[in-house]
Amino acid sequence: MMVDALGISSDSIVVEIGPGKGALTGLLCEKAKEVYLVEKDRTMLEALKNTFSEIKNIKFFAGDAAHFNFSSVLPPHEKALFISNLPFYAATPILFNVLDHDKHVLRAVFSFQKEVAMRIAAKAGDKVFSALSVLVQMRAYVEHLFTIPPGAFSPRPKVFTSVLRFTPREKEHEWHKVAMAQGFHDFVHAIFKGRRKTLANSLSLGLSIPKERAISLLEYAHIEPTLRPSSLTIEDLIRLWHVWKDVSS
Repeated sequence: MMVDALGISSDSIVVEIGPGKGALTGLLCEKAKEVYLVEKDRTMLEALKNTFSEIKNIKFFAGDAAHFNFSSVLPPHEKALFISNLPFYAATPILFNVLDHDKHVLRAVFSFQKEVAMRIAAKAGDKVFSALSVLVQMRAYVEHLFTIPPGAFSPRPKVFTSVLRFTPREKEHEWHKVAMAQGFHDFVHAIFKGRRKTLANSLSLGLSIPKERAISLLEYAHIEPTLRPSSLTIEDLIRLWHVWKDVSS
């Protein structure tokens, strides 16, 4: 199902992160022009080389996908398809590293612990809408595809797994440009620092400013100070960011 959701064609380059024992790898090789495997565990990587030694359209790379330089191995002007059952402990850093290489990303299909996937795909007004939701969605279109029960994996995890599909936004898109602005990442985390507090209190806490100043900033951005951070739309956040930049520059 994950492979089908990736939309592979005969001229696709596919990057599989953390292939494990290669459960998806053989099928990827059948469908794609080339498959690049990125595996952190060198012992596992050697085992994969042995398993797929007869396959000609596969390349093997040792490295931690949370820090891996995908530009160093992919053809300069090629966009690849990325796929992985991401390790739960490193899923978010790997996702952001892939997004940092968005010039090489046509589409990505990744699985996450269900609760993390819900936060990534959450919409404004959802209880789990967070800084993670904002920072990912401003850089990529996010689709929730399906949820997988623990029994589908071996070894069996203790939690459900959800699969999301990501399509990077155009670099000219306003959301993408703001997301990449210096200081915006910290600004978003500051807003959500007091998730259960009102915006006025959360902004005051996160930006280390008096509450009166936080209220003034929110009112200038036409945002109700008594709302919770999770109520903000991305458009609200961008408007507030521009106000904050104007008064702090």
